[in-house]
Amino acid sequence: MHVEVTDHRKLILDGIIKINRLEEHGVGLLSILLIALILSKMIPSMNLQLNRAEVIGNELALIWSDGVENYFPLEKLRRHCPCAACGGEPDVMGNIERPHVSYGPQSFELRTFRFVGGYALQPVWNDGHDSGLYSFRYLRALADHASA
Repeated sequence: MHVEVTDHRKLILDGIIKINRLEEHGVGLLSILLIALILSKMIPSMNLQLNRAEVIGNELALIWSDGVENYFPLEKLRRHCPCAACGGEPDVMGNIERPHVSYGPQSFELRTFRFVGGYALQPVWNDGHDSGLYSFRYLRALADHASA
């Protein structure tokens, strides 16, 4: 089975509607989560892989397993760092307070990067910051958001 990327939003919305209907009929949340887990394993295109990453000038070029290419300005990539030091982390009530992050001239210069497992890219910036793990899904969502 192959599902095109454009169908994912509709698939998710249809799933939410069906979950609401199941809850109305007394199906428990645990059963619904189990169904969702099974369905998530049936969508191969959701297992996105990054085939290649390369710095070209002031951009990071990414080539995905589905043939899509994305180009991220390095400054944008750094400003969207998902680590707790840059983006904050939730307290016990789920509130996220974003910390103040200051950037210097070397903050947007990419020294190197490494692949982590089969799911993320970890940039190492010239100012020493290296705690951001950019999951492939996060990178793709960031690219999709930029093109919308």
